[in-house]
Amino acid sequence: MHFGDITVLVVGDLMLDEYIVGENYRMSSEAPVPVLEVDSFEVKLGGAANVANNLRILGSNVILCGVVGKIANTKQHSRLGQGYSAKRFMDLLDDAQISSEWVVNAEHTTTTKTRVLINGQQVARYDYENRQISSKILQDVHDCLDSISYKDIDLIIVSDYNKGVISELIMEKLKSTSLPIVVDPKAINKSLYKQCFCITPNLAEFIEMTGSKRDNLAASAHNFIQQYGFECIVVTLGADGAFYKDCTTEKFVPGHKKDVINIIGAGDTFVSIFGLGIASGMSAIDAIHLANLGSSVVVSKQYTSVCSLEELRRAAE
Repeated sequence: MHFGDITVLVVGDLMLDEYIVGENYRMSSEAPVPVLEVDSFEVKLGGAANVANNLRILGSNVILCGVVGKIANTKQHSRLGQGYSAKRFMDLLDDAQISSEWVVNAEHTTTTKTRVLINGQQVARYDYENRQISSKILQDVHDCLDSISYKDIDLIIVSDYNKGVISELIMEKLKSTSLPIVVDPKAINKSLYKQCFCITPNLAEFIEMTGSKRDNLAASAHNFIQQYGFECIVVTLGADGAFYKDCTTEKFVPGHKKDVINIIGAGDTFVSIFGLGIASGMSAIDAIHLANLGSSVVVSKQYTSVCSLEELRRAAE
């Protein structure tokens, strides 16, 4: 298993995942809420940046394109009130050995999800974001994509968290490359994905997209492929695995039962490994098997996590 000769372009919504962590708490005298004694603070790459992080740690070459905000959210009080600037995000990319050359540094707020954990259990989450990305910023992203040489790129992964980057302008540019595009989608943007190679919604997203039920996946997926021109659809089903459909084949691919500690980022890992499998010449079914294994690795970890090549090899033994 080797992905070192594969280059993937990741385009999408760049985010930060924060964790405020503690074990001891007491009930507040001011309101019926817990008071956490903070032991640690973690910050991880999230969204499309987590997809890129998964790809990089699996050994592939990664080009990441998206928007990071220069504007620190002054209302954000995590970690002594320090809002996260573009520099902090770029430092995390540098730590992960991911180039920031095609990341647009804009007058915008970086989406930040802050989770509060007590004894490993998430008790609260608060988000800072601005989903309204200006046409100028989107044009800057488009110009970045124009500057990329596509001759050595094998695959495009679109990581859409509905934060504004994935738009008609950006998708039309990506489609013009004629490269296979795998999309981790949001239902509200389904019309943007027409003619892409594959989408990988989870079950809830697929139901929202199609109005179908779980016991009608095959017919709904068939109709969706016909309507939107996909080569195939992969519906992820958590611990139950995934459902695959193309024009001639349908198959449930079983999952791998693990003690689930945290599901955050499992979809990022799935689409990363599935995409690498496709780009390396695997059949879609084999790529799904591998992606299921990788997802089972990350859900057994705390925080937003990635699956290394060695972990994937061990899981496949």
